[in-house]
Amino acid sequence: MLAPRKPSWQAPKYSFTPQACQLCSHPMVYQSRSLLSDHATIHHGCWYSSLGDHFVKIPADELLAKHQKVRDGQVHCQHLVDPTGSASLRGT
Repeated sequence: MLAPRKPSWQAPKYSFTPQACQLCSHPMVYQSRSLLSDHATIHHGCWYSSLGDHFVKIPADELLAKHQKVRDGQVHCQHLVDPTGSASLRGT
């Protein structure tokens, strides 16, 4: 008899509930862990860990490289941002 196949897609180990940054009073609600982590990297020098729902300080010697990595990703996605400066995506 054949063994049952494993599903090709598995749910993530740690879920993320959309939330505002806990470190500042910015009213934006981040829809993904990645977006919240990018915000925290640029503005607070740390990244967000959904495991334990906390922020982890980035060592000073790694901070510049992390900033550049986030900025590179923002330039790549710049065409998705409304030129008026709002965070909404075009066409939505």
